[in-house]
Amino acid sequence: PGTDIFALLRSYGNGDKTRVEEVRQAQAYGLDGFQVWPTFAAAERWIDGLDRAGVTPDFKIMPQSNGTMFYPTYEAQKQALRQYLVRYGKNPRIARLNGKPLISSWGTAKYDGEMARLKRELAEEGLEFAWVPTLDRAFPQKLAYEAYDGTNCWYRDQYPEGLRSNLRNAAKAGEGFTVFGTIRGGYDNGQRIFTHDLEPYRGMRTLLESLDLGLDEGLSEMILVTWNDISETAAY
Repeated sequence: PGTDIFALLRSYGNGDKTRVEEVRQAQAYGLDGFQVWPTFAAAERWIDGLDRAGVTPDFKIMPQSNGTMFYPTYEAQKQALRQYLVRYGKNPRIARLNGKPLISSWGTAKYDGEMARLKRELAEEGLEFAWVPTLDRAFPQKLAYEAYDGTNCWYRDQYPEGLRSNLRNAAKAGEGFTVFGTIRGGYDNGQRIFTHDLEPYRGMRTLLESLDLGLDEGLSEMILVTWNDISETAAY
C-alpha cells in the first residue's frame, strides 16, 4: 500500500544497509521474504543483515544459485553450499519446504545434474535440503521425480501451458511436490529498455496476467520476479 516495490528492491540491490522499516514495507506489500541471487554467500549476508536489524524471522530468505556460473569448480560450489547448510540450516529465517532448507536454482540441464549430485552427496554427510529449480524448459520427468522437491515455473512466453504442464507432472510426482508460480514484472530496464528475452514490454498487464494465472490454477506459493532493475550484477 503506497509502496514503490521496485524502488524498494533497487535499494536492496544497491547494497544499502538493511533497515527494519524497509522490510516492514515489503511485508505490508504482501511479500513473505526474498529469493537471493546468485550465491550462497549473498544469502548469508542477507540473513546476517536482517538478524542484526532485528527483523522478525517470519521474513524468510531463500538462496538461488547459478552453480558453476559463479563458482570456479563443482567442489567450490559444494563447499559453499555445505557451509551455508552448516551455519544456517537451523536458522529460523531460512525458507523451508517439507521441513528442509529450501534451495532454488536456475541453469541448464547440465546444472540440474550438478544439483542432483550435490543433493545426493551432501545427504550422505547428513546435510539435507529441498531443491526447487527454476524451469524455463520442458519438464525433465526422470530427474524431476528422482531429485526435485518442486519447481518454480518460469517458462518464458509459453508460461500458461508451461505452468499447467508442471502441475500435471507434479500430480504424478506425488505428495510433497510443490509448484511455485512466477509473478513476472513486465519490463527489464537494466540492459534493454522496452523489450526483454521473455516477451515484449507490456508493463502491469504482464504482472497481473501471471498473478491471475497462478490464482486460477490454485497455487499456494508464488514468487514475484524483478529482472535487471539495475543491472545483471546488482547482488547485495
